[in-house]
Amino acid sequence: MKVLIVSQAQVPALLTMADCMDVVSEALKALARDEVILPLRPIMWLPEKVGALVLMPAFLGNLPAMGLEGDQRFSGQSQHGI
Repeated sequence: MKVLIVSQAQVPALLTMADCMDVVSEALKALARDEVILPLRPIMWLPEKVGALVLMPAFLGNLPAMGLEGDQRFSGQSQHGI
């Protein structure tokens, strides 16, 4: 299996907004047909809920493709421009 990791800066060069809208539309249709595994996103909270790691996995069986989006959140991060 080939893995492609892209940065936020690379996304616009690889995927136009029009193409993105088409892809999202097709993905939602596949979800409605039960062709997608899209579990609720697990959240790992740090002690005292000062931060969290959020994982958003998905599998699209008709490609086949699997992806994972990860995000971290900390209290007060917006005050620091993050």
